[in-house]
Amino acid sequence: MSTFSFSQLNMYLEEVMPALLNSLQGTDYHYLKIAQHALVYHHQGNNSKILANRLLQSIWKQKLIYKLKSVKNKPLPPPTLKKSILFDSGRVFKDPEGNSVSVYFKAFLEAGKKENYTHLIVPNGNHNAPCDLHLKDHPHLASLPLDDAEIRLLKDVQATLNRIRKNKALPEGSFDQISSAFHRFFEEFHYYFQLLQSQGIEQVFATNHYHQEGLIAACRILKIKFIEIQHGLISLNDLYYVYDQKLLPKSDLKQAFFPDLILLYGTFWKDLLKKGGEHRDSEMKVLGDYVYKHKSIDGYRKTKENKIFIGAQKNMSKSYLAYINTLLKSMEKHPEWKLILKLHPLEKHPDHYNEIKHPQLEIHWNDSDLLQLLSRSKIQISVYSTTLFDALGLDVQNYSLQNYTDYKDYAKEMIDIGIALPLDFDEDPIQKFLSSERNNELRREDVYAPIDESLLKQLINQ
Repeated sequence: MSTFSFSQLNMYLEEVMPALLNSLQGTDYHYLKIAQHALVYHHQGNNSKILANRLLQSIWKQKLIYKLKSVKNKPLPPPTLKKSILFDSGRVFKDPEGNSVSVYFKAFLEAGKKENYTHLIVPNGNHNAPCDLHLKDHPHLASLPLDDAEIRLLKDVQATLNRIRKNKALPEGSFDQISSAFHRFFEEFHYYFQLLQSQGIEQVFATNHYHQEGLIAACRILKIKFIEIQHGLISLNDLYYVYDQKLLPKSDLKQAFFPDLILLYGTFWKDLLKKGGEHRDSEMKVLGDYVYKHKSIDGYRKTKENKIFIGAQKNMSKSYLAYINTLLKSMEKHPEWKLILKLHPLEKHPDHYNEIKHPQLEIHWNDSDLLQLLSRSKIQISVYSTTLFDALGLDVQNYSLQNYTDYKDYAKEMIDIGIALPLDFDEDPIQKFLSSERNNELRREDVYAPIDESLLKQLINQ
C-alpha cells in the first residue's frame, strides 16, 4: 500500500473527480463523498476496503436476502428515541469526582432537558462509556426487511453504479473499490433508517460528517436535521473540508450528504471553512469551546518549568518514537530540562512508548489533563496536532516538525497560519527557544471562543 500526503491525495482527486461528477448525480442525492472514499483507497492501493457485494443483483433477490436475514434473527422492536439524538463515539475523561464523562457531549447533556434527547454510543464506539443507549446491543436492525424508501434508494444506487462503470474517465481498476464503498454506505443507511424511522426525531448531533453518509442519507429521507459538531483540527489540506469548487456538484449540496449545520469552536475555523465551497454562511455557527475540560483555561497554573511537551498523535507511533529518541539524546546537553510525553486517547500501541527509558522523560497516559501538562511546559513540539491550538493562552512556544512524516503539508500549514514556528528533525529545540524570537500570532478567543450557552440550550431543546 502506497502512502500519500493529503495534498497529494487532493491533487489526485482534483485530477479525476470532475469528470465523474455528472455520473454521481442520482435522482435525489449526489454520491460525491462515497466515490471520494473509494478513489482515495484505490490511489493508495488499500485493497482491504474491497468487499464482495451484491449491490448490482436484482432488487427482488436483495429483498429476499434481507427478508431471510430477518427471519433468521429474532425480530426486536427498535429502541425508543427522543426528538434530539446525540451520536457519541464514547470518548470519555474522568471528572474531579472520578466519574466518566463524555468529552464531546457533556456540555450538551447539561444544557438539554432530559425529556428532549437520547444520548447513544455508536456501534463501534466505546462500550464502557455511560449513555442512554449502546447501539452495539441492537445489531438486529441491520437484518430487518427493506422498506419502500430503502428500495427506492437502492435502485438509485444501482443506476449510479451503472453510470459510473460506463464512464470512460473512471480510473482503471477502481470500480471494485467504488462498488464496495457504495455497499458500506447502503448497509449503514439501512441500519440507521431502521433505527430512526417512525420515532418523531427532529435532529441528530454527530462529531463528523465524513464516513457518516449512511446516517445522513437516513436523516435526509426522514426529514431529520443533521448537525455536525467540530471535534478537532480543520485544515486547508483536509480531504473532507474546504472543498475546491471544482470538486463539488452543481446540485444542492444537501444532496451530497454535507451537514445542515456545523458548530465551530471559534471564528478562526469559520473563516477557514469559508475558503471552501461546501458550506453557506448560514450553515456555520460559532458555538465556542464545548469540549470537556477539568476547569477553565484561566484556572490553570502559569508557573513554568523547563519542560518540553509532546502529545503523540494517533497512528503515528513509529514516527514519534523515532523523533522522541533523537530528541532525548539531544536533551542530554540540557540536563535541567525534561520531556513530557502524553499519549493520544486512541493510541493503538501504548506499549511501544512504555519501552522508552530515559531519566529526562515523563510519560502521561491518555486520561491525563492536557491543559495542565501544557501549562507546566515552555515548549511544545508536534507535527500538526490540535494541541498546538490548545496551547494558546498558556504561554507555550509551539514548534512544528517540518518535512517529516506523511503529513508534512499539514505541518507547513501550521507555520503559514502562525500557530507554530518551524523545527527540523535534528534541530535543538531548547537552544532555539533560548536564542530565538517567540511567536504566537493567533488569539485563543478566536480559535476557542467562550461557549455560547444560550445557543447551546436553544439547539438541544428546540
